[in-house]
Amino acid sequence: MKKYFKVIDNLWKRLIFFIVLLFIYFLLDLSIPFLSSKILDEFVLKNLYFKNVIVLLLLYLIYNFLNFIMSNIYSKYFKDSFILVHKKSINRLYNLNYSDLTKYSFGKISTIINIDAFNIGEIPDYVTDIIYCWLYILVVMIIFIKTNVAVALFVLISLIFYMFLANRELKIANKHFSLRRKMHDNLNLLLEQTMHGLKEIKTSNIDLFLNNEYEVKRDEWAYEYMKGRKHFLNYTINLKYVIFITKIILYILLYFSFSMKTISIGLIVLLVKYYDEIFINAETIVEKSSDLQEFYISLNRMYDFLFNYENNEIVLSLPYKLSDNVLEFDDVTFSYNGKTILNNLNFSVKKNEVISIIGDNGAGKTTMFNLVFNLVKPDKGSIFINGINTLGLSKEKLCQNVAILNQDAFLIDISIRDYLSLSDSNINKQKQICKELNIHDFIMKLPKKYDTLLKNNGSTFSGGQKKLIQLAKIFLSNNEIILLDEATSSLDKEMTKNVINLIKKNKNKTFIIITHKKEIMEISDRIIDINQYK
Repeated sequence: MKKYFKVIDNLWKRLIFFIVLLFIYFLLDLSIPFLSSKILDEFVLKNLYFKNVIVLLLLYLIYNFLNFIMSNIYSKYFKDSFILVHKKSINRLYNLNYSDLTKYSFGKISTIINIDAFNIGEIPDYVTDIIYCWLYILVVMIIFIKTNVAVALFVLISLIFYMFLANRELKIANKHFSLRRKMHDNLNLLLEQTMHGLKEIKTSNIDLFLNNEYEVKRDEWAYEYMKGRKHFLNYTINLKYVIFITKIILYILLYFSFSMKTISIGLIVLLVKYYDEIFINAETIVEKSSDLQEFYISLNRMYDFLFNYENNEIVLSLPYKLSDNVLEFDDVTFSYNGKTILNNLNFSVKKNEVISIIGDNGAGKTTMFNLVFNLVKPDKGSIFINGINTLGLSKEKLCQNVAILNQDAFLIDISIRDYLSLSDSNINKQKQICKELNIHDFIMKLPKKYDTLLKNNGSTFSGGQKKLIQLAKIFLSNNEIILLDEATSSLDKEMTKNVINLIKKNKNKTFIIITHKKEIMEISDRIIDINQYK
């Protein structure tokens, strides 16, 4: 449970009161049937004490009240637990580096953040339920032993036999259901491929191959489903016969004990009630133990995601440079999968310079920007911003100094106004920048104008319109250094001219621009060909 405590921090301490209440609830759960049997004996003997009836009523009221209180306590704990773990995992997602991305697919990330965070919240409930059930069975077995050893031995053998069969059938069923989910995922993957290749399917006979693939995967799914269903039905239905038959035998044993006047009617009722509860608790143990194994898989996966990663903490011994350069690459070499992308990259940028970066596709232009933001780390060499090694800067510090417009920049689902406000919330400034980029008139023609939502990565806008909105946010920022990765690639000449005018206007900023456009190169102070650093 150490991993659990680390994942949820100190939140677990709030369960202490819950556990205290659970212990009281446990005592009541045992006491109520016992007092009920005593009242039944008094009734048979016509010597009923109404005081016991009143006590039973009070115990029952307290029992149900505790159940209500505990449910509320755990509901709040579960809610806070899910929110805490979800927040931690989202923050971890923000800090994933490229080496992490090779480990985690979108599907795995989605499972960890949404499903595993939920499952982790269930762990204390399942653990306490299992412990509760075992304790209940243990105490009840002691009562059976003190009442009648032979009956107790029979109940114990019946219980072991039932739990063995139930655990085996449920484990096999879950194994097949797990395989069924994999088969379902395979069908989804094939469906995704079909959606992407519809044009090819319509213009060729590839559908004959796909139909065969679908048939195979459907058969695999059906096989796992039927096998799992068979064992699940054995568990849920056929094993009930075990309980039914053993209960009949219990009735016979208790009848003989009653005929020998060794037990009373009330005690018979109590033992039958306890017997039923034993098997109910045994069923709970089997089911929740099976589910708990899945939850522990979720816990281990979340723990690895949150804590088992490359240490990106600030290193205090990082070199510092006294320099007038706002940005400097000092003998930087970077390789990926054994291939050298950048080799001994050396150049510096002075304040207020405009630098164009050119090079072939795959030459490492975008990688250079990734290195600035520590998305990847150099094999050797250092990158400095105002003399400070970037590896010693937090993401917040980097974002205060540098603004970047990535080539594949993403628009989140917020309004245009809110998006621009991420840089500057002054509405007049927002409108002025948009006017200079010649996007203001387009925005004003939208039904909600600047309050229009940028849904689905701005899918309702053209590539040029999206890029201009993104550029407006960049030019509104107060950052000293601006990195633009092919920012004008989807813009026509007139749009590009507006961007150039804004670059010229912002003489107090330093621009480093990855580009293939001559118009951008012509306004640059220097052009750096990245091909020379291969």
